[in-house]
Amino acid sequence: MKHRMAFLVSLLFLLSALFGGCAGGASHETSTTAPVQQALTVKMLDVGQGDAILIQTAEQNVLIDTGDLDERDKLRAELDKAGVKKLDAVILTHPHADHIGGMEMLIDKYPIGMVYDNGMPSTSRVYIGYMKQLKAKGIARKGLCTG
Repeated sequence: MKHRMAFLVSLLFLLSALFGGCAGGASHETSTTAPVQQALTVKMLDVGQGDAILIQTAEQNVLIDTGDLDERDKLRAELDKAGVKKLDAVILTHPHADHIGGMEMLIDKYPIGMVYDNGMPSTSRVYIGYMKQLKAKGIARKGLCTG
């Protein structure tokens, strides 16, 4: 549990830096308008068995894990309740059914910008089905690794 919490905190810092942009370099221009503060919300979705975490800004939706196969309706209801029309990124922590089970429904219902996973293949029916759907829909996927 400690490792999961540390992972989530690290991920939140990474995503806030990604969504917040960077202030790189000094600017000599002056502005007459106040900087716009962007809200970042993190929601732990109730999808029964498994995990699903929704991170939203005004412009982007990122989903971490999708819950289990038989909880797809709960995932869809939670995303609809949050006003999600598209997913800019889906991050899958590992290829177990209780973390990737909702992918087939997501691919059918929502435009998805990019899928990130841990790069570990699986021989499970759920994993193979999701990989085939990604390819058929032309959705980009990147396996992440340390370094």
